Amino acid sequence: MSKYCIEKYPMGSFKGQKSPGKYMDGWLYQNLELLADKIVDDMTFLGIIYSSTLEVGTGKSVLATQIGEAWSDIMKKKHNIDIPYSVDNIVWKPKDLIEKAFQIPKYSYILLDEWEDSSYWS
Repeated sequence: MSKYCIEKYPMGSFKGQKSPGKYMDGWLYQNLELLADKIVDDMTFLGIIYSSTLEVGTGKSVLATQIGEAWSDIMKKKHNIDIPYSVDNIVWKPKDLIEKAFQIPKYSYILLDEWEDSSYWS
């Protein structure tokens, strides 16, 4: 397990918290760190999170949101680049994804959530 956002979430930030920050799977965190090392070399990454049964309520959006928050924390630590993650980084339509990419800081994490227009990608 890895900890992230230690300064953002001091002790007492949420119920049952045992230490400052939030926990994330160590392998996932290490992979985000590797991506953060490469993105500053003008790389672009696309990640897809889906449920094999295409069900709702399986935690895909929660995981994606946690990744976005951790991404911002990692970019600050590794490169001293402040790219906040908030609801402003979330879009719900593919056309909004393109527009959002030009509105937020370079290297930002954008979450396209709950879109159903799969014909868009073809």
